[in-house]
Amino acid sequence: SYAITFSGIYNVGSTEIYTSLTKASGLFAAINAAGLGGNITVNVTSNLAEDGAVALNAWTETGVGGYSLTIQPSAATFRTISGDAVNGLIRFDDADRVTIDGRSGGSGAFLKFINTNGTVTTGAAITFINGASNNTIRYADIEAVTNSTTGAILFSTSSSSTGNTNNVIDNCTITSTIGVQTGKVAIYSAGTVGKENSTISITNNTIHGYSDRAIDVTSTGSSAWTVTNNSIYNGD
Repeated sequence: SYAITFSGIYNVGSTEIYTSLTKASGLFAAINAAGLGGNITVNVTSNLAEDGAVALNAWTETGVGGYSLTIQPSAATFRTISGDAVNGLIRFDDADRVTIDGRSGGSGAFLKFINTNGTVTTGAAITFINGASNNTIRYADIEAVTNSTTGAILFSTSSSSTGNTNNVIDNCTITSTIGVQTGKVAIYSAGTVGKENSTISITNNTIHGYSDRAIDVTSTGSSAWTVTNNSIYNGD
């Protein structure tokens, strides 16, 4: 068991105490068990081999609360977080105030998230589910090959009291093509009626490599989206 809450700076990498985010022995499982006692920064120090087994849940908090979690590269060196995960690689399950920032020292884009699952079904790279809110992904590459109701980024349904709200995808490169396989959609919002995926901002991204739709926001279960200043194309 974990007796001490997380607060401060932690490294995740091949030579660190935590060698993954999503495996049973990874950082997400530890945070889910122990909770946070302050804001934390997670430095990715190497490429990470993931299996998507453990989502980051709504953590418990001690002290003043309202803490945040930031995932970033440890240096201006490209880091790839990848794995074969049919149920999704990086999943935020009711987790709030998470930032993935691929910049190092305020510049560049050094984090890549790839779900290598080749079934062309439900293997998203990033999933927001069950009321995950106030999260930001910026300056990252995001890749997955999925069906028409998933996407490389999936805003899923919610069994929580609210939908997945106030989330931002900014200055990312998002593709549904890996190798010779191409998925149907790059970003998909499923949503739940009465618990809408709302106030979602998709800005300043490059979105490409899809066979059907770049962004699919369902007419029910989604509301108040902002989609601006994106470069959306197929082909070279």
